[in-house]
Amino acid sequence: MSTIKSSNEHLTLNADGSSKDIKFQANGVEKASISSAGVMTATSFAGSGAALTGVGVAGITSSADATAITIDSSENVGVGTTPKTTSSTYTNLQVGGTGAVLGYKTQVSGSDFILGNNVYYNSGFKRMYNEQASMVEQLSGKINFKVSGAAAADSAITWTNALEIANDGNVGIGISPKIISGGSKYLTVGTQTAGQAGFLELVGNRTANSGQDLAIMKFVNNTTEIAEIGAYDNGSTNGGDLKFKTTVGGTSNVRLTIKGDGRVVSQSNAHSWVNYDQTSPAVQDSYNVSSVTDVSAGYFQVNFDVNHGNASYAVSGMAGNHRRVTQDGAGLNAGYVAIYTQLGGSTTPTDESRVFVITFGDSA
Repeated sequence: MSTIKSSNEHLTLNADGSSKDIKFQANGVEKASISSAGVMTATSFAGSGAALTGVGVAGITSSADATAITIDSSENVGVGTTPKTTSSTYTNLQVGGTGAVLGYKTQVSGSDFILGNNVYYNSGFKRMYNEQASMVEQLSGKINFKVSGAAAADSAITWTNALEIANDGNVGIGISPKIISGGSKYLTVGTQTAGQAGFLELVGNRTANSGQDLAIMKFVNNTTEIAEIGAYDNGSTNGGDLKFKTTVGGTSNVRLTIKGDGRVVSQSNAHSWVNYDQTSPAVQDSYNVSSVTDVSAGYFQVNFDVNHGNASYAVSGMAGNHRRVTQDGAGLNAGYVAIYTQLGGSTTPTDESRVFVITFGDSA
């Protein structure tokens, strides 16, 4: 049984019985219905529906009491905002005040997909707000990370391509990768802008911990390390050494060290040398020599700035005017070496204006 009941406040339509619906017809044609389960169906709806709450579609339920999503006439979408006017070449999904997803509308060569902040496209890329802008652009199989400084809202953006991942996997920071060919994979860092320079910074944090690594660059063959260049804290305030390692038979050893004071330490490099004038006496030039002690005629002592690691080092010397240079066996120490100069066929020590001494061996 169906009933229609009205009062001063309500109009009641009732369809009694199981699976009985209330139907609305116009000229004998059904236009809408309300099922016994309370589901309303209509051929069309009019109005914005802005005042509706708790209305959902399959898989989506809304409890919003204000406009949450706006779709403009160009099918650009704003979530929590009205989308910026966008050129017809792009579809824009704007999220909040400055988030944006831009996609090229057609499938053509050179079309791109963009995830951006403070950016929209309207006859060129522009800022939504007077702040910096950035975007990640996927274009022609590569990925560009672009940035731009702050400027007024709706101003045109000039991008700086901060990082590029090329389609072949090569990476450029501040520049397109692979400037010079010859290898397989490249990380290129720098700029080709006139008057500017590129820098690669490796940053660590050590506090006067002598011998600790600060920054390391390793060279690896598949999974095996074959060489290394490392910066090490040398224990002084803001001081460090640069060490070069190579590997033989799986064992890595330091082959050369550039000390913080500029000394080059290697078994194949001189530990110290001096050009000494005994007649003055005076040091003409030297390396890693703190002083020379003139003991007596034809006899002097070379004192090292940085000592040898032990007394088992090698010494060589020569002198002018046919004099010979000999070493006092008792004068071979980690901190100094004692030297005699003598006439060719004599054992009598004699001063000479040109005496040259060099040592090789481990440093302390």
